[in-house]
Formats: sequence, structure tokens, C-alpha cells
Amino acid sequence: MGSKLNKMKKLFFTIIGTALLAVSCTKDYSCTCTETYTAGGQVTTYVNKYDISEASSKQAKIACNEATIISSGTTWGGNSYTSEVTCELK
Repeated sequence: MGSKLNKMKKLFFTIIGTALLAVSCTKDYSCTCTETYTAGGQVTTYVNKYDISEASSKQAKIACNEATIISSGTTWGGNSYTSEVTCELK
């Protein structure tokens, strides 16, 4: 009976330890994105901060990198524009 009890204790502490480790690996991050918009010779820059809650470091990096975008095209007036959004995890 003592052997069974010891095995159950080990299993219990393994499960609790794994759960605590999983919880301690997640935290809140912020992703700061800078958008530079150029059209008709004018440059406009915006800075936005986005919160990433309860994520692992890897999840936060992926989420922040997904927000990095470069695009270009033509406005309704026929002017060309470029827009570049670059993001950094903090």
C-alpha cells in the first residue's frame, strides 16, 4: 500500500509542478508598432502600442511579427504611396 501511495504522491507533485511551470512561463508583453506613410512627398508617422496578454515569449514574438507590413499602391488622386509598419516586442 505504501508503494501505491508514494507513486500517487509523485504523480500529484509532477502534475502540480508542470502546472506551475506552465503558468509561470506566460506573462504580458507589449508590441510597439511604427507606421510610416508616404504620399505626395509628405511623410506621416504614427506609433501604436498593443498589449499581448498571458502569452509565452514565443507566442508574443509571433503575434508582434504578424503586425509587420509593407505595402504600396496608388491613391484615388493618382498619387503613389507607401506604407510601412514595423513592430518591436517590448
